[in-house]
Amino acid sequence: MPTVLRLHGWRFHFYSDEGSEPPHIHVDTGDGECKFWLSPVRLARSEGVKPVELRRIEITVIGNEEFFWRNGMNISVAEFDYRAVRAWAVGRMVFIELTDGRQIGFPADRFRLLHAASDEQISAVTLRLSGSALRWEEIDEDITVRGIVEGRFQLPLPTERIAA
Repeated sequence: MPTVLRLHGWRFHFYSDEGSEPPHIHVDTGDGECKFWLSPVRLARSEGVKPVELRRIEITVIGNEEFFWRNGMNISVAEFDYRAVRAWAVGRMVFIELTDGRQIGFPADRFRLLHAASDEQISAVTLRLSGSALRWEEIDEDITVRGIVEGRFQLPLPTERIAA
């Protein structure tokens, strides 16, 4: 899901494939990421964010809670159980290698923003959150590894078969 707010160098966002957790917002600080539950606002988890900065972010989330609800608040993802050690793209297929050695691929066209992206943009995939998420900076897309493993996609498979 695209970024919904940039403020004080922080990026407030949701993931495109999130499941059925209570409503929350993710915040990327550049040095780390944290997640805050909404209604009531409270810290869900943090990785690499200093306590003083967490408090400032919490105050910002409290002040913008209604904005997050109005601007695409998504019901969210369970804690990350799956992690990737590598992500890459070949044409319009995106692949991840999990910590257990499995490799999983999916058509980029299964997600709205990736469907509209060029092959070059798709190839710019990076790992985030210690391998728990994929990020495409140029098109502002974030997808969880868990969602990929569990097959949570936004769009159906294309009706045309890809020749092997």
